[in-house]
Amino acid sequence: MRIVVRTFGLPREVIASDWFEVKLSEGATVADLTKRLDTDFPQLFGMRGLAMYVNGENAIEEAGLTDGDEGFFAPIVSGG
Repeated sequence: MRIVVRTFGLPREVIASDWFEVKLSEGATVADLTKRLDTDFPQLFGMRGLAMYVNGENAIEEAGLTDGDEGFFAPIVSGG
């Protein structure tokens, strides 16, 4: 299955693209996607401090993915 991954901010700068596709096996989870991105982009996804969303919703690692899902990675921001 194919997952579209969108980026902005630091992830976009490091990858030099605002989106790309990742091929995963059927039944893959958000954790599988994260592991793949850690392998493909260790300089970025190995860092903690990135929030993960799938189809606009905050994603947990156990969540399943389906063909055509859209992942979104963004820096976690805090402040007050």
